[in-house]
Amino acid sequence: MLMPLAGLMKKYLILISYWGFLFLSYILGITLAGTIIGAIFYPLAGTILGFNHSILFMIKKGMLDISYLAFVWAPGGAIVLCFIKAKNNLIDNE
Repeated sequence: MLMPLAGLMKKYLILISYWGFLFLSYILGITLAGTIIGAIFYPLAGTILGFNHSILFMIKKGMLDISYLAFVWAPGGAIVLCFIKAKNNLIDNE
């Protein structure tokens, strides 16, 4: 009786680890994408609008601001992406 229970626990531990790692990976990816976008578009917009800041300052400010916004929205996006992946896995297994 104990052996099937141990196998079931191992199965669920693997599933929880898989989805947890996937969730955190999505959060990291969304935050990284926000950081890269901020580093590109802040200096571009600052130069076009004529701000009197250095390019390095605008890059750092863009990375900080947009990565923060991306990190705020990343968990919700990660949950949605995990549900989409789970739905696609379910459809593929049928």
